[in-house]
Amino acid sequence: MVRSISALADRLLSRLVPAGHADAASCYYEQCGARHSRYCCYYPDDGVTICGSCVYRP
Repeated sequence: MVRSISALADRLLSRLVPAGHADAASCYYEQCGARHSRYCCYYPDDGVTICGSCVYRP
């Protein structure tokens, strides 16, 4: 289940990341509230961290 959520988050983030970004050095879930988190990826070439929406995670 977690793997499928992670794959979905990767696909969603790939649509948000502007063209020209190098591959992410690290991607992780960041807590953004009680039982809520968002999926973030750090792009070292640009010094940018891009995060998805804060969503409920049971």
